[in-house]
Amino acid sequence: MDTAKIFKLSDSHIALSNVFIHINDKRTPAGNYFFRLDQLNSISVVNNSGLTPLLCVAGGFIDPTVTYEQFMSFLFQVFDEISKSDNSIKIYELIIDDETVRDVPPRTRKIVTPQ
Repeated sequence: MDTAKIFKLSDSHIALSNVFIHINDKRTPAGNYFFRLDQLNSISVVNNSGLTPLLCVAGGFIDPTVTYEQFMSFLFQVFDEISKSDNSIKIYELIIDDETVRDVPPRTRKIVTPQ
């Protein structure tokens, strides 16, 4: 089973400062974020239900209304694509709307059904 993927991003191949991320969150009025990928410091979980990512970008925080798994999937696609490309400027867009966000119950919630 394939559990890890290694992305080789050498300095001579790609400059992360040439890669931009645009998060277009249509579910909230203040949901547009645009940042350079090299400014992304960390990604963690924002609440105890473990669903929403918290991005630390250049000392500020962004919490898009997408699941952690969906954001990480998007980010891995970005890494995969830039590892195969040249050093040109690139913009990757994540569009979040009601159709792209699935309603997933929190991992910590246990539902007991009567028998």
